[in-house]
Amino acid sequence: MCSEGGESFLLKGGLVCYPWGFQKGDLFFGRSIGSLDDIPQARSNLTSINCDDVIVSPGFVDIHVHGSDGGDVMDGSLESLETMARSMIPTGVTSFIGATMSYPLSSLEEVLSVAAKYRREQLPYNGKAVLLGVHLEGPFLSPFKAGAHIPGYLIDPDPDFVISHRDIVKIVTLAPERDGALSFIALLKSVGINISIGHTVCDYDKAMSAIALGASGFTHLYNAMSPMGHRNPGAVGAAFDSRCWCELIFDGVHVHPAAIRTACKAIAPDRVILITDSIRARGLGDGSFDLGGLTVKVTDDRAELPDGTLAGSVLTMIKGIKNAVEWGALSLHQALNGASLNPAKYIGDDTIGRLERGCKGDVVLIDRDTLSIQGVFVGGELSFCSEWLKSRF
Repeated sequence: MCSEGGESFLLKGGLVCYPWGFQKGDLFFGRSIGSLDDIPQARSNLTSINCDDVIVSPGFVDIHVHGSDGGDVMDGSLESLETMARSMIPTGVTSFIGATMSYPLSSLEEVLSVAAKYRREQLPYNGKAVLLGVHLEGPFLSPFKAGAHIPGYLIDPDPDFVISHRDIVKIVTLAPERDGALSFIALLKSVGINISIGHTVCDYDKAMSAIALGASGFTHLYNAMSPMGHRNPGAVGAAFDSRCWCELIFDGVHVHPAAIRTACKAIAPDRVILITDSIRARGLGDGSFDLGGLTVKVTDDRAELPDGTLAGSVLTMIKGIKNAVEWGALSLHQALNGASLNPAKYIGDDTIGRLERGCKGDVVLIDRDTLSIQGVFVGGELSFCSEWLKSRF
């Protein structure tokens, strides 16, 4: 179900998630979040919804997603991006950054061009999550921490390539030990591209040097990076010892819940970013699927290469939020911020991830008892509506 454009909504009596905490009350919005003082002017096209037992959250922002429901960023097709954008709505994701795999630059050129075209032409939203840009996860990675990336495609940073696509590239994952990496970081920072440390064997000192030059994030913390030891703190130690933003995959497969709890204690909760790292297999059940030219087998929500290497996930954002709370890693408010406010702040977008006046009308309604998604609005359009929610109109 998708509402007509121009409609306004009044969510009455919900538990509203603001950056600073929860507050029970009303929320008025259309294309953007409004003030209750604006309601009289919207009476002719206003829909009120009883939200007494509902959590009203900002729309989720997934800054690291490869694919979903059969679509993948690396397909290099508008149709695949459309599939991904539609499939994310019932999971509460209203904005996303598509992540690449490591391919030759000529292939990535086409992928980035298609993504840029899709982003230019995606309005109006019409029941789809909004593509914000691309996370260039490869190919500037370490072959010793390649993960599910093909080692033969991994290369030293190419500044000209990235700068030529700065209109669509939002994040670049980088192994700081690669030749030219540190000067590359300074250059990207100067043009507003976020640098995330990942797929790396760098030591603590090298990671801290990268941070000093402008690297501000860590890609799927713990996974595919030098671990923390008491004499060699590694990349993980640098993450714990800095104020960087840290992606974490809360699926219980990539990181043990105890390690998740440790990270959330070491890192301020306002720097934790929930990601899915999902692949095209999400939503399709068990089976074999392509990921970056490799075959991935999914069994019982675990995605692996034939040698047992983890290869992305089939996690949804709302499941990650539930896990964060159930494991005692984050409070519900902290987890919701980690899925909305924090990633928005990391990429420097103050129009999403918060329910404040003037921000986009991206809103998720969540059942307080089950933490299940009941309604999703994108830019003020009701893009997903459960049967349970329909009874509230």
